[in-house]
Amino acid sequence: MRLSNLLKAFKLITIENGVALCRFVPTFFGGGDPPSNTTSTVTQSSVPKWAEPQAKQMVAAATKQLFQTNDKGEITGINPYVPYSTNPQDYVAGFSPMQQQAFAQAANLQVPGQYAQATDMVNAAGMGGMQSAQQALGYGEAGFQSGQLGQRLGIEAANRAAAQAAEDRAAAQRFGEAGFQSGQMGQQFGMQSAQKAQDMANFYGAQGAN
Repeated sequence: MRLSNLLKAFKLITIENGVALCRFVPTFFGGGDPPSNTTSTVTQSSVPKWAEPQAKQMVAAATKQLFQTNDKGEITGINPYVPYSTNPQDYVAGFSPMQQQAFAQAANLQVPGQYAQATDMVNAAGMGGMQSAQQALGYGEAGFQSGQLGQRLGIEAANRAAAQAAEDRAAAQRFGEAGFQSGQMGQQFGMQSAQKAQDMANFYGAQGAN
């Protein structure tokens, strides 16, 4: 869209006889005569007499700030954008002396000497813990070996006791069998002796009777 059409389509507020006028011309998107059924609306807002000078100055200042005008005050173009400054530092306030002092103090901070002492103590404690763990591991291994030895000795003692009990049972069985045999022989000797005594008694009894 051409600038001329834009300027024709919209006009700034103007003050005439104490009345602020804002007109919108319906030729914003093209030239030519408006359609016959197009209506325009004019909004009027009265400005108090005492505020007319300030309002006129404000509109004139805004017009001069935003637009290019000719000698008659007619708008001929739009002023290009003028930055506040081409230096980016002008848009941000600099650091105050107190802030700069705080930055310097922060930059000069050092690690306190107590940190080194604490580090040494932590290292010593860690080494002591490792040594204690190593000693505990040695004690554990010694205890494990003692347990293994005790288990082996217990098994050997149980085996010896079982073997001795088996030998004792065998010996007792042998002694029992020998006693039984001795009893059998004694019983046989007794029966034979009794039979002999009976035979002799019968013999002598028969001799006495004759």
